[in-house]
Amino acid sequence: TESIRQGAKKLEEMAGVPVIGVIPHVEVSLPSEDSEALRGLGGKGSGKYRIGVVRFPRIANFTDLDPLFMEDASVVYVQSPEDLDGVDAVILPGTKNTVADYRWMCAAGISEGLKALKGKVPILGICGGYQMMGSAMDDSVGMESGTAGVYEGLGFFDNKTVFSEYKKTVANREATLLRGDGGEVTGYELHMGQTEVGEEPLFRIERMFGDPWNEGSVREGEMLFGTYLHGCFDLPAFRRYFLSFVGEGASVSGKEDEKSYKELLEESLDALADAFEKGLDMDELMKILEVEE
Repeated sequence: TESIRQGAKKLEEMAGVPVIGVIPHVEVSLPSEDSEALRGLGGKGSGKYRIGVVRFPRIANFTDLDPLFMEDASVVYVQSPEDLDGVDAVILPGTKNTVADYRWMCAAGISEGLKALKGKVPILGICGGYQMMGSAMDDSVGMESGTAGVYEGLGFFDNKTVFSEYKKTVANREATLLRGDGGEVTGYELHMGQTEVGEEPLFRIERMFGDPWNEGSVREGEMLFGTYLHGCFDLPAFRRYFLSFVGEGASVSGKEDEKSYKELLEESLDALADAFEKGLDMDELMKILEVEE
């Protein structure tokens, strides 16, 4: 419109650089940066079911939780035992330092609050949160804490994690849920330490070469779940299974033709890219960037 053209001309005069386009508002669902998502410490979402997420000082991979907002769920950040009041489920997310954040959680009294909730609401640990749910964390080389030591975990699982200089990074995992109605699960691993598991597995990892192997831990009767797989909620199978333990069983969308979180994310990125291409003078942009076609 004429007002936009006049505004662009005014901006050019003020800034001394060309205005090469105007991008309209586009409704998209994109993941937030961990730090940005956590600015509002009260929580996120307005769903019926309240998911308490322990807000570790060194929290990582917070986007693991984004698919929950496709369901009837909202997040409440837990920074004290009082924040656990009235939650329908608890998630211990990933962390950049498992031992340091576990010690923080104990000092804050949250660990005792979690023990009081054991068997009453579903509790899930992802990556570092999963390591904390075990019986012990062996940091004899001081990789996590800076001081060598062996730390007692929550004791929810008969697992022991040993930290070393070894860091496991696996870009993509394809897995099968071994509980509930089963189903496909995808994710990736990024963690320090190796866990000796003494529990029933939650997933079976499929491999292109070699035999499949079991991953994660589950005590279904006590509603305890743990996994190293970041992104485990992206497909509906595990979301549906985990939320089935919430209250009377949360209302979750489990249709066979339901789009995955990844597909919805790709649609948002495509819509954003389309808005850029239509709203910008792409030839001029390429000249500025000195990109040859």
